[in-house]
Amino acid sequence: AVMNVWVGGKRVRRVAIACRSEAEQYVVLEGLGEGEHVVEVSKGTEPAFGLVAIAGVHLPEGAELLPAPTAKPVIEFVGDSDFAGSASLAPVGTYNIPKVLSHFMDWSDPDFAAPAFVGQTFGVDVHNMGVGGGGLVVNMDQHGPNQKAAPFASHYADRISFNWGVPAGSEQYAVGEMPKADCVVVWVGQNDILAGKLTGKVADGVEAYLKLLEEIRKHRPAPTPIVCLHPSSPIHSTIDAYKIGSKKQRGAIADEIRRWAEGAAGRLGGEGAHEYV
Repeated sequence: AVMNVWVGGKRVRRVAIACRSEAEQYVVLEGLGEGEHVVEVSKGTEPAFGLVAIAGVHLPEGAELLPAPTAKPVIEFVGDSDFAGSASLAPVGTYNIPKVLSHFMDWSDPDFAAPAFVGQTFGVDVHNMGVGGGGLVVNMDQHGPNQKAAPFASHYADRISFNWGVPAGSEQYAVGEMPKADCVVVWVGQNDILAGKLTGKVADGVEAYLKLLEEIRKHRPAPTPIVCLHPSSPIHSTIDAYKIGSKKQRGAIADEIRRWAEGAAGRLGGEGAHEYV
C-alpha cells in the first residue's frame, strides 16, 4: 500500500507500506519545527491494494496531539475505479492494459479522484468506498472467494473493504452501526456493461440497482439523500482513439445506466423519498 502524507493541506510525501502480519513502525514525517501543524495521513491506494490498520501514533519528545477539530459533514461515495482513482493519473490517452498495470501504483490515487475534490470544494469529509472493477452484478472473485468487494449490494456493509481472508458476509455492520454519513453518492454500472452482464437488459439493471439502493437505505434511512450519478459517455473515452467496449456497450453506458438509476430510485419514491438521479 502507499500512504499520502499531508501538512496544512499540501501533500508532502508518499510512503510505501509493506503488508505484514505484525505491526511495523514507519517514520512518515520529520523536521516539522515548532508550532501547531495539521498533519493528515491517507491511504493512497484503493482497497484491493494493501489492507492497512493503524496500531498507534508515535510523537517526538516534547510534541503533543491537539484535540481533534470539529467534525465536518460526511459524504459517502459508492462506486468503481472512477471513485477509487484506479489509474486515473495515467497520461491522457493511455489505455494499454499492460502499460497501465506496470505503472499502477504510480498512476492510482483516491486522493486525486472525484470524491476527494468534492470534499475539498464543499469543505466536507469523505468516505470513499470506491473499488476498481466493481459493479451491481459483477462478482469480483478474481482475488479469491473470501476477498470480494462486489456486487456492491452484498458488500456495502462490509466493515473492511474486501474483508481479506474473512468469509463473505461474516464481518458486516448491523443496521445502526455504520459510521455517520450525511449524503451518499452512487456511481456504478460501467463494469457490468463492459463485462457483458447487463447490456440491453434494462429491467435486470433496474432490479440490480434497486437492490443496492435498498441496502444503502437500510443503513442510511431517509432523509439522508442518495444521489445517483450516471455517465453521459464511457469514462476514459474523451479521445476517438481511446474508445473502450463495443459500440453497443458504449451506447448502453451512455443511456441504460441512467434508466436503471431512474427506475430504481422511482421504485423507492424518487425525490420525494430523497433519492435523486
